[in-house]
Amino acid sequence: MYFFERYPLEALTTDPEPYFTVSHGGHGVNSYALSYHLAIPGLTLVTQYGWGGAYMDNEAAGRDISRTFDRAGEVVEAILARTETNTRLVVIESDIRGVGVWGWLDGPLDTEGARAFLDGESSAPAIEGALSSVRKA
Repeated sequence: MYFFERYPLEALTTDPEPYFTVSHGGHGVNSYALSYHLAIPGLTLVTQYGWGGAYMDNEAAGRDISRTFDRAGEVVEAILARTETNTRLVVIESDIRGVGVWGWLDGPLDTEGARAFLDGESSAPAIEGALSSVRKA
């Protein structure tokens, strides 16, 4: 999961079966990431944050990640409370890859549409923007 590029494309071009996974991986002295993926009906969340590298401030990163996961939990609760089920919220965020996008999808995108989604306006932190959107819905 450290090699992040594959997972956003899968999240956008498929309608994934429910799953949850967490990974801590990387290579080199300072190239470490905590990846968190969640797919449930109405939501696909693909995130990655720098944590665990020798030159990182891992204590500060841990606090930031904890706050982000709290927000992700709020997104999940809001999605589970929705009655409208025809759309899926996709949130893709990686502080080490410089990705922060989110949006509502009616169905899977083709590869070109997925790349356009990923190249769209960055919303860092994306989880905050997504949470605001779900609360309005």
